[in-house]
Amino acid sequence: MLAIEDMKKLQKEQHRVTMVIFRKKKKETIQKQQQECRRLEREIKLFVKTARAKVACISVGDSKRASTSTVIKLQKAVVDWKTLSRENRALHDEIERREGFEQAVRKPNQAAIDAETLLLLPVDSQSGHRVCFDHEEPSFHFYPFTKAGFDTGVRNFEAELTKGIQSVSMIGNILGWDVYRAPLVTNDNSVLQRVQLAKRMCYPLDDLL
Repeated sequence: MLAIEDMKKLQKEQHRVTMVIFRKKKKETIQKQQQECRRLEREIKLFVKTARAKVACISVGDSKRASTSTVIKLQKAVVDWKTLSRENRALHDEIERREGFEQAVRKPNQAAIDAETLLLLPVDSQSGHRVCFDHEEPSFHFYPFTKAGFDTGVRNFEAELTKGIQSVSMIGNILGWDVYRAPLVTNDNSVLQRVQLAKRMCYPLDDLL
């Protein structure tokens, strides 16, 4: 039970760290977009202010000549400002919608976590330990490979090796190798002799690496 609780705590901590990084990046993105929106708004206000100042400085004699172009520029500035305001509101709504959606998707499902924990942990949850990696790489559970487990594996291998072979008999030992003999019958009813050599070799892992 202790290993299961540790597994749950580790998964919750990994999720918490992921969400902190996600919220930080999202906050930075929103701040950049807000700064860009404020910059564009300042440019529009400055343009409108400059246009009004120019209109005020135009003399009566020049008013007819310049009024048309000035009015057109002023109208364009107002339209651009209204368009940016709508886009800014729509951008904020879309950011809030996406952030809520991603938080809902990233929210851990406790039932799924419990099921995954039961699948990943060995039968003997008291032996071994969980091996975890950075960058959200998949983890695995390591537990000691005992001599009893090794002997069981060898016996299963030997049973599978001799499965389906009739009249297998051990005829002796040559240089430490167990020698088995099994007759083989071919389609033309001729009999051949098959010899199988087997030897258990035990070496430390350090010698094999």
